[in-house]
Amino acid sequence: MYCTLVFDNLNDIIYKHYDKKFYLHLRKIGLQQGLISAEDDKEDDDSLSANVIMQLFSPIVTSQRVMATQFGNSYTSIHCKDGTNLVFDEYMGFLFTLISKEKVHSMKRSLSVFISLVRHLCGPDVGVLRTDLACNDLLGDCLDNWHELRQREQSLFVEAVEQLAVNGDITTAALTALRDSCNSLKSSLNYSRSHSLIFVQEKLLALYTSRFICSPFGLSDMELAMIVTHNSSSFPAESEINVNDDSTSINNSPNQSAAEKDSSGNTPLSSRIVFLKGKKGFRPHALHIVTISDGIHFILIYQINSESLCSGLYDAFHHLTNFQKALESETDSDKEKKSFESLESTFKRIVDSLKKNKNNLKDVEGAVKTLTSRWDILKKKHAERLKAGDRDHNNGNVSMSANCSNLLNALRDVYQSICYCSTDLKKSELTVSEIADKVKSSLHAFSSFLTAKAFRNFTLRSRALLSINKYLEEFPGLVHFLYIDRVDHRLTAPSLDFSSEETNNLTKIKIWDMIEFSRRHLEDGHLAFMWKDTTFNYAYYLWFEDDQGSPIKPKICPANAIKSLPIPGILGEDFYQHLVEACFPKSNVQKIHCFELYCIHLGLATSSCVLDQSRRIAATVWEVTGHPKNPSDYI
Repeated sequence: MYCTLVFDNLNDIIYKHYDKKFYLHLRKIGLQQGLISAEDDKEDDDSLSANVIMQLFSPIVTSQRVMATQFGNSYTSIHCKDGTNLVFDEYMGFLFTLISKEKVHSMKRSLSVFISLVRHLCGPDVGVLRTDLACNDLLGDCLDNWHELRQREQSLFVEAVEQLAVNGDITTAALTALRDSCNSLKSSLNYSRSHSLIFVQEKLLALYTSRFICSPFGLSDMELAMIVTHNSSSFPAESEINVNDDSTSINNSPNQSAAEKDSSGNTPLSSRIVFLKGKKGFRPHALHIVTISDGIHFILIYQINSESLCSGLYDAFHHLTNFQKALESETDSDKEKKSFESLESTFKRIVDSLKKNKNNLKDVEGAVKTLTSRWDILKKKHAERLKAGDRDHNNGNVSMSANCSNLLNALRDVYQSICYCSTDLKKSELTVSEIADKVKSSLHAFSSFLTAKAFRNFTLRSRALLSINKYLEEFPGLVHFLYIDRVDHRLTAPSLDFSSEETNNLTKIKIWDMIEFSRRHLEDGHLAFMWKDTTFNYAYYLWFEDDQGSPIKPKICPANAIKSLPIPGILGEDFYQHLVEACFPKSNVQKIHCFELYCIHLGLATSSCVLDQSRRIAATVWEVTGHPKNPSDYI
């Protein structure tokens, strides 16, 4: 049973996604409580009315908000008698809820990934899920894809990306093709901040980032591209935003279909605007996906619109949400003052950016005027509120909340018009198709090999390469290992055939349980430990090295440093970056590298044997990949 819900500040449901079991469970309760009449109950209808769901969950959601606003002590999870669990989190003032019978720890991870997907697809404007059906459907498909992939792919389960192990000639050809694609994009369309990458199934062949990018291509961005790639054949249409002075209307107009593009002689192209994390908030990027061969996907991503303006608008959503929360709490006047000061500073940046980009924003001039007008009204009301002090406090709160809502609507109009418009996608489609054709031509000779290689990257029984054969023979009793460089989150691990029932029942379940067990103990501050069951010996290690490859000890005890960190992983928040910062305060974290190693040995292996082999794997695993320390593929 599985369900995700998103509630706005009025407890209305703006998004719901659930499986068949949850539908049957709530349908039964709805009939028992009279929320669903016998006339409305249709066996062939798998949809639940949002009103029915809201009535069932309204008491819990209301209680959650009261605990958050009045006491600053909101629920993180609720456990029910029948084994059902609910977990909660917030983003931009919206309450995200996950209902399932899984363990709470696993559900918190799933909810953090769900919020990460919302950030990438919607940016700060979560309210777009209420009106944009295409985005709504894509989010549900991505969520289903992630659940399916994490049960099938060990790289997704440990939140890393697996590098396809190929020889230097293929790697060079791929990187050259990707570099040329970014250069062609810059010369043709003047988009200089771009990333291009090639996935073979769920494995990364190569990544190229243009030299004009300040921040690297993050793993959460990469895995978003991987997840969305599974939907590229039926990509939802990008929304066209039409803005007038009062409101924003969203019309879902279908993009040109793959069949139409095939008939015109161009490579089928799937495109969408996504939001990738930068130094300040999430910035809009154009995402283009092209299937250049069976299982081989070329992905081109580039930044669109003004970075300073888009980051300013993102910050405005964040600070306006904090200001609304401060108004609701009524207990911390300092928080209200600080949040308004931050909001005021952000709007000054926005106004400056709008002036600099005035010539490019003529189409949204009306929406910009509405935004500045409503901001002036809010400033005036806030000044009057401060002058009045405690007099007429309740009426002042109501008036301020109404003005905040008006400002938020105007902010949404401007944000969607500037950052969520499909014009940039449409004008680049032909150029991107031509670029993809060149990449396809460059890799044509290797396509069949790459597709086969993705299924068997390398295995513990592999004898295809002398180096792998020689390497693996040195570790008798080794069943499986996962080595992860947490600098760029590259995974090196033998492939396993999970299509075999024997392998699935014995090895896969053991691997997945080992990873979950290790994460729980990592949250307690344990960086290295071994354990065993009746079949296998297990070992987990997390350690740090300087930029010379020498091990270094944390300055702060990990058990103390980890207490305030998010759950281990990358897709929600980068746990490992936070861990390095917490363990090495006042240090240059760019020079500190973090690594993880999981090992499974036969039960007969001794602890000293496991420890010795683990050390040798960590020191020599680069012989398998051919890349010492798995460096990023930047040219």
